[in-house]
Amino acid sequence: MSMMATEAAKMPLEAYVGRRLSYSSNLCTVRYVGQVKGTRGQWLGVEWDDPNRGKHAGVHEGVKYFDCRSSVPTAGSFVRPSRPADPPLSFSESLRKKYASDARSSDGEGTAAANAIEISSKIVEEVGFEKVRRQLAALHELRIVLLDGLCMGGVLACPRSAASDAAWLREIEEIGKTCPKIVELDLSRNLIEQWEDVAGICTALVFLRSLKVNGNRFRELCMPLPRGDQARTPFSGLKDLGLDETLLSWTDIASLCSHIPSLTSLSASSNNLVNLTTPLQTTTLTDITLENNAFTTLSALSPLSSLPHLHPITPAERTNAELYYLSTIASALARVPPHHESQITAQHPRYPELCALHGEPTITRTAPDAVGARTLAARLIDFTFVLCTSAPGSDGGDDTTALVGLRKQVPRGFDVYRLKGVVGRLFSLPPMGLRLVWETGEWDPVGGGEDGGEWSCSEDEGVGAEDGGGCCAEMAGGDRVRSGGVGREGYGWVEREVELVDGTREVGFWIEGRAARVRVELR
Repeated sequence: MSMMATEAAKMPLEAYVGRRLSYSSNLCTVRYVGQVKGTRGQWLGVEWDDPNRGKHAGVHEGVKYFDCRSSVPTAGSFVRPSRPADPPLSFSESLRKKYASDARSSDGEGTAAANAIEISSKIVEEVGFEKVRRQLAALHELRIVLLDGLCMGGVLACPRSAASDAAWLREIEEIGKTCPKIVELDLSRNLIEQWEDVAGICTALVFLRSLKVNGNRFRELCMPLPRGDQARTPFSGLKDLGLDETLLSWTDIASLCSHIPSLTSLSASSNNLVNLTTPLQTTTLTDITLENNAFTTLSALSPLSSLPHLHPITPAERTNAELYYLSTIASALARVPPHHESQITAQHPRYPELCALHGEPTITRTAPDAVGARTLAARLIDFTFVLCTSAPGSDGGDDTTALVGLRKQVPRGFDVYRLKGVVGRLFSLPPMGLRLVWETGEWDPVGGGEDGGEWSCSEDEGVGAEDGGGCCAEMAGGDRVRSGGVGREGYGWVEREVELVDGTREVGFWIEGRAARVRVELR
């Protein structure tokens, strides 16, 4: 942090309702300025962006001082105005901090260009300007820019209302010269208070197509009037807009969308929306995301029916959605004892109808002493890797086979390539030269012993399963079987084996259960 920024952080805050602040990278919005009963001095009532960071919802000793937009009852706190806050940055400062800081330069100062120039008859050296030129050239070519979480205040470090028109226009012009090719821009989780700042930035970016302002808390949403040479509509080319976690009302969201003539995709998730009271005044929207809101009925979404680019749900899409819905109900039923099932099904009125259409789902309950599905143990497989090694016999004759077994717990999410890497390290062998075969321990009967097809062995090779003898046969799909000889009444037995085929499939796809014996073979 520069000395100027450090001094700015120590200065008393200009407190007003709606101001965005950051304390140790934790963002908040000022909701109250004044005294608190039973205390001395001024306080700031703030609502934290992380609602679990606070202590209350604006209430102290029974007195309501401010309201929080969040529905979480612990979003509010009181802080002193003298508490040091993180200094805000302008757009250009944030851009250089992220993409042109000294730490990102591959060349040191010693390699910078040094050119002799003359000033007032004195010879001086120009040092470091070549590095600056390279950094600015890199900014000029940026197309995807992520400036989220950088304490950006907007076009300038201060709000638009606190800046002169000349400084405002000068900074917008500078943005257009520095990074004119930006196509995708992420301004999420910053200190931007006014939508006018967002519009000013977008005015300078003529190629902008995607904008995210997720997690910002706007106190003003007025659109800027054209000033000076600003004849271009700020959002004329914008197609994708992200407004997640802004806690804006649907009326405000609809108002913003009305100023974006080419909008095709809108995301407004996690905004505590209960009802869509206003139709969207757009004819181009084709995709809208409203996840994690507070809708309780489908009728709350009825204004969306006026969108002209809606398409009907296909029978396959409806079937897939209904089956997924049934699976979520089945998961809920599996977590409660049988005598509480009625409480779950009462929350899903269509459950009987969907069961009649698709059949009742299978409810699989976990035994009380079983490992919980969300625990670490449930995500691990206890492997026993067995490597067959050959060595000369004690009499110098035929080779003998030795088994080397090692145990290792491996996450179910590992793919086969990563599993082979683990095995290779255990046995000090090249991973890609290994073949892994899961010995399932399951034995299948082969009827009659007379015509076993490819599953059977010749009579002189067959030995009892207990002796570990027999022969192997390859089957389709990676399954293999090992003959265990002939049992009673002429029936043969084969052990089912599964080769873990190279690929990106998780080992949990191949292995059932939480323990497995895997034979390691050399290719």
